[in-house]
Amino acid sequence: MLCFPGYQVVVRDNLTTVVKEGYARSFQNFIIPEVSDSRDTHSPHHGRARLIPFPLSERPEERALVRRYVRGGVLGRFWKGKYVNWGKPRPLMELEASEFARSRGIPTPEILAAAVERSSPIFYKGAIALREITQSEDLQTLLLRMDQVSTSAASAKKGKTAASLGRLIAKMHKAGIYHADLHLKNILLSEKESAEQLFLLDLDAARIISPLSDFRKCMNLLRLLRSAKKVNDEIRGEGRKAKGEREILRFAQNDKRSQNDKRNRNDERNQGDRRSQDDRRSQDDRRMDSHLRGNSDLQEQSGEKVNVFHQAVTRADLLHFLRAYAEESGWPVEVLTAKLFRMLPFWRIKWKFSDILGV
Repeated sequence: MLCFPGYQVVVRDNLTTVVKEGYARSFQNFIIPEVSDSRDTHSPHHGRARLIPFPLSERPEERALVRRYVRGGVLGRFWKGKYVNWGKPRPLMELEASEFARSRGIPTPEILAAAVERSSPIFYKGAIALREITQSEDLQTLLLRMDQVSTSAASAKKGKTAASLGRLIAKMHKAGIYHADLHLKNILLSEKESAEQLFLLDLDAARIISPLSDFRKCMNLLRLLRSAKKVNDEIRGEGRKAKGEREILRFAQNDKRSQNDKRNRNDERNQGDRRSQDDRRSQDDRRMDSHLRGNSDLQEQSGEKVNVFHQAVTRADLLHFLRAYAEESGWPVEVLTAKLFRMLPFWRIKWKFSDILGV
């Protein structure tokens, strides 16, 4: 169970640490931080628990970032830093998933140590140490920062990053990896010497399933789109809960109008009104926009009032992402959006329960 090529196991009392070869001296006296400690640091990279800087004896010019495992959701209110001793511990699951992803060419931070402490016969607590990726920022923080800069260069950079993200997620799915918590804070953008690279974070709940079903792929994509809507909602200042996500769902109520619009375009084409390739692409863009934003273009054409608001993640960004994902995965964009559309009723219920439970 504790056999990981390139790693060695160090056991001390109730603490078991799987350490990357060559770093045993750095982690020989390693102690899992308390939950309170993991929130008091000033590290810019954090999710439920902040990442604590950790010096490396073997390489003083580098450092690791230690993350204590902290529960989210309903159980997190009762067992914030505790996990039941059943099955493979979370740190070892993340190490396994991370090594698998790296072997398939999926960028993810290198894990230097994974620690599990059996705090009682029933519970354990865990932590993981990652090699720090310098000059990096998670996408949510990046988008909120870039929102202050409204230039064509910033828009072009966002579009390029969105396309890179689409290709990365498609490659992840091709490798058979299902990320159970895919959102913008779990994607890191590194910029070194003008070269950009995206990294996937927090693979502790990831599953390796080959082949990965279309259902799970769409679940990942919708979860990611919801996090994008949350960023827009935060910028709009409407509180912590994401109302923007409902704009994804609104197109379900207006889908008949989209179908009529498509039927009308087909009639025009049959009557000899041939559009150029650029015009047809523009129409496809508008159809995609209406899917993701609730048919706002169609409402504008029909004279209905459109609620226009500032947003960090634009329709153009979403289009860049979906096109790149579809191209890399081999799906036509129309097929991809149709699959997402069929998933929305299920997610409407799931999001409603999440809002009620406050998770």
